[in-house]
Amino acid sequence: MTLCASACTTEAEQRRIEAEKQRVAAEEKRKQDEELERRAEKLAEEKKQQDEQIEAKAKQLAVEMAKEMHAEQKKEEAKDKVERKREALAILQRNPAPFFEASGMEFFNKGIVNRYQQLTKVTLTNKSAFFVRDIRGQVDFLDNRNETVATIPVHLEGPLPPRGTRTYSGTEITGNTVQTDATKARFLVTTAVADDS
Repeated sequence: MTLCASACTTEAEQRRIEAEKQRVAAEEKRKQDEELERRAEKLAEEKKQQDEQIEAKAKQLAVEMAKEMHAEQKKEEAKDKVERKREALAILQRNPAPFFEASGMEFFNKGIVNRYQQLTKVTLTNKSAFFVRDIRGQVDFLDNRNETVATIPVHLEGPLPPRGTRTYSGTEITGNTVQTDATKARFLVTTAVADDS
């Protein structure tokens, strides 16, 4: 009986020791699993932060690139605008007639027997985008078939704003007289000084 009790106690003790070992092993495994989970969470958080930083840098880079492209586009547009303005100015100086429209011409007849006509008033519209001054042109007197029968040179003093209209008269007009009975006339601008402003 003593032998059995002793053996039973040892067996029970061994079972208790084995159970304790299993409990300690399970506790250790639980701690390891928790540590692994904590590390995995930490790594996931670090990766998330890195991804957010990369995304923020990518957005910042995209904004900077967009700004640079916009600035470059603005620079190109300004350059194109300057070039177009330069071309328009060159065209105006080469062939100004299409940029001006004359109306309201009045003439003074200096003749007694023959008719000597001189331009005394003209309204000029500047259809260009430039201020112009020192306008020189000619008045063509026309017959019934609209053919030129006489011409006088004319100089107009005073600035004319872009897309503006001005009536020139008196001392603002310098011009010759011409002997003609023609009742129709047209005014053509031949030169004008344009201010690129």
